[in-house]
Amino acid sequence: MHTRHANPPTHPTVDLRVLFATVGGRMAVARKQAGKTQLEAAYALGVSRSQLANMETGESMIALAHLYNAALLYGVDAKTLLP
Repeated sequence: MHTRHANPPTHPTVDLRVLFATVGGRMAVARKQAGKTQLEAAYALGVSRSQLANMETGESMIALAHLYNAALLYGVDAKTLLP
């Protein structure tokens, strides 16, 4: 016989707005510490300055490739950009 749970198990979830704002903020700090302007970094990453600004403020999603390329550009370990 099959029994049903009164309350199905929940799965951990992440608030993506908080996640992207946190990662973006860390990217901005790393960029500034590397002495790069948004325009310089955006050009090197192959995005527009406004796209980079939106990533840094958490307004847009950050592609994994951009995260790793930013870490390389800024001379930091990608893990330091993650919460």
